[in-house]
Amino acid sequence: MKKSPGPGPSESEKIRQEAFQEGLNRFSAQLAHDVTSFVALVRAQKFDDPRLERQIAYMEKMVRKMRLFSAPEPLRTRPIRINSLLEMTLDMFSVPENVEVIREFSDNLPEIEGDRKQLQQAFVEILENACQSIADAQGMGGNCIRIRTGFDGREIKIAILDEGLGVPEEFRGRLFDPFFTTRKTQGSPGFGLAIARQIIRAHGGEVVVEESDEASTAVVVRVPVTENPNTDDE
Repeated sequence: MKKSPGPGPSESEKIRQEAFQEGLNRFSAQLAHDVTSFVALVRAQKFDDPRLERQIAYMEKMVRKMRLFSAPEPLRTRPIRINSLLEMTLDMFSVPENVEVIREFSDNLPEIEGDRKQLQQAFVEILENACQSIADAQGMGGNCIRIRTGFDGREIKIAILDEGLGVPEEFRGRLFDPFFTTRKTQGSPGFGLAIARQIIRAHGGEVVVEESDEASTAVVVRVPVTENPNTDDE
């Protein structure tokens, strides 16, 4: 009797990644709990120190992101027009006064099936990263963010291009990893882009950093369209 073959490389890698993700989720949840307990203890002391308040606000933001990552909500999907979703996201997102957002939306895009709230969260995380990249450049780059949409026959493509510091090539593969950040200063817990990738992948899509001649950083999201897509004007 022949011995059944073991799992192929792709299956083994999938099992390894799932085990790693499960362990990371447990670690993130425990860390979020510990930080929350510490913040509650500090707040109970009622210190009157603006610097401490800023530190606490940062820690609370980090906890919210860790919880989003470690315990994602189930998707509540519905047909979505991506241009409308991006407009609503920009309406709720506080773009810094020195940053210009240029919309380059394609018309007649087919709908996607998705969770509106979670997709908005994903794009907020990407926009936050783009704005921070421009701020980090301290005037050495541009101040423009371009948001471009298109359709390649199978997927909706959303590119968010910024003129900030850019991402060194050796870091591009790690940019969406939890806790990874290229910034040395406080303000980036390294969870925003990990959350964005988690949400996009839950929708059957992918998000990557691509090279671009037009901008320092180009974050590209691809999401599959619904079957029998509707391509009416948005």
